[in-house]
Amino acid sequence: MYGNEPQLLLVEKDLNYGNLLKGYFQALHFNVVMSMNSEDAFQTYVSQHFDIGVIEANLPDGNGLTLVSRLRERNANFPIIIVSELTDQESVLNGLRSGADDYMKKPFDSEELTLRIYALLRLAYPIQRFSNTPSMFKIGSFTFDVVHQTLQRAGAPEVRLTAKESELLKQLALHVNKVLPREYALKTVWEEFSTFNARSMDVYITKLRKILSVDPSVEILNVRGKGFKLVV
Repeated sequence: MYGNEPQLLLVEKDLNYGNLLKGYFQALHFNVVMSMNSEDAFQTYVSQHFDIGVIEANLPDGNGLTLVSRLRERNANFPIIIVSELTDQESVLNGLRSGADDYMKKPFDSEELTLRIYALLRLAYPIQRFSNTPSMFKIGSFTFDVVHQTLQRAGAPEVRLTAKESELLKQLALHVNKVLPREYALKTVWEEFSTFNARSMDVYITKLRKILSVDPSVEILNVRGKGFKLVV
């Protein structure tokens, strides 16, 4: 099962690239453990709990597909995505035959990988989907009630939010003092990327800024080329 912070086993031979991916997923509230070879990855999997694996096909100590097969033998339901520079059809088919649930060709878009991970998590753990997501957030002097879609501040009238305002503020609150990637917000709140939805999101950000502006300790910043940051 997984909650608000899925446990991700990341197997990547390139340390710098692996650390970039690790940081990206940690910003999305994943708990990430990275291994750089197949034997270490297998022993790590055996000794800890993981909800999903993202595995490089070509590893220094052997074929990543062998690792996938070993993991699949140990747990038939463990979701696995292979990532690889090998883009020919036979390589893709071999990856899937080894027991992987999905195969992504490098270079890939991080947002697409994220969405594929969430899709596999939903299939593997349909009942536990984000079961640990908080229903209340403290945002400066505000109390944000996710369930009732309200913002409350001592001595001030309750502010009722629309469904989209509430979901967008929830994503900002989950990423408080971190960047909420623009594409991730669009896929999560609007469920698809389009120019219209992107403009709509900007309008909702403006509305939320206006609501929160009565507390000078709270800001929603634009992070150029990346997304938004709720600073408290």
